[in-house]
Amino acid sequence: MNAPSDEISSMQSNAPVARRPGSKRRWLRSLLTCVVLTYAGLLAILVVMEPRLIYPGAYMQDRHLSKNPRVEDFCYAAEDGTEIAGRRVDHPDSDQVAIFFHGNGLKARWMDGWLTRMSQTLQCDVVAAEYRSFQDNSMTPHESNIIADALAAHQAVCDHYKVPASDVVLYGRSLGGGCATAVAARRGAKALILERTFDSISNVAATRYPLFPIRALIRNPFNSVPRLADYRGPLLQIHGTADPIIPLVHARRLFQASRSEDKRFVLLNGVGHQDPLPEKVLRDARRWIRDQTSLANDSLTGDVEELPSVSEDQSSEERQHAVTP
Repeated sequence: MNAPSDEISSMQSNAPVARRPGSKRRWLRSLLTCVVLTYAGLLAILVVMEPRLIYPGAYMQDRHLSKNPRVEDFCYAAEDGTEIAGRRVDHPDSDQVAIFFHGNGLKARWMDGWLTRMSQTLQCDVVAAEYRSFQDNSMTPHESNIIADALAAHQAVCDHYKVPASDVVLYGRSLGGGCATAVAARRGAKALILERTFDSISNVAATRYPLFPIRALIRNPFNSVPRLADYRGPLLQIHGTADPIIPLVHARRLFQASRSEDKRFVLLNGVGHQDPLPEKVLRDARRWIRDQTSLANDSLTGDVEELPSVSEDQSSEERQHAVTP
């Protein structure tokens, strides 16, 4: 006896539906394709955005900051003839000159407060170098043109103050530490001061983005390790224990690369990348610069000195930017 047609239909609708052969494989293939395309897209974004990620200050709008009347423009020519305007402050009792290379989140014309403080505490003339790509939008920032501009600033300082390269103090902060190291490697220095800087930008970036082949992709590696190895003069390196932007391990790797017989590492407890520099560090640096032969009697004794947490009496401009190399 045949079952009613409506009962047959009900039985068929309740029966499990078999998946078509290969449907699961097609789903997995589609998912994998989506993941690969997303990853490739993120890689492309990193490559295209590299200049903005490494040099954010070059793309920042200018600020209308009040300028210190003691600080004036210091103009010099780049290798292509472009005029670059750094900043300069002279100390009335100075018998030495220092060049300051700023980090990637600032411009030289924003730093009058720091330059004045540096000049007063170190008791020296100070010139802040600028980079063409940070001055205007006519050039895309790149390691090669930034180092070229640092070298141009160094030559201009030697010419203006009529001093040899061996009499110039080089001071670099963050990205500027890479510039100062490159200049010191090629031309030497009376002393090299590196504050909160890196072994290489590629190493810092690879640590921050471990899922991407940063070292293979990066076009601005800023590898300071071999450059510092070529510099044999006095070295003072300063770094904080609470620096999330350039972790301490990168500073230590750089310090270990130095072959200088006169090198000091000052460790700042609880100090981060943006925190102001304790006044004690600058005062000790002044004594260290002035008398290289009596370091054993100075406060910077031994290879590493730990200093207390950041003081509160520093200028606010040193807090303004979290700089990501």
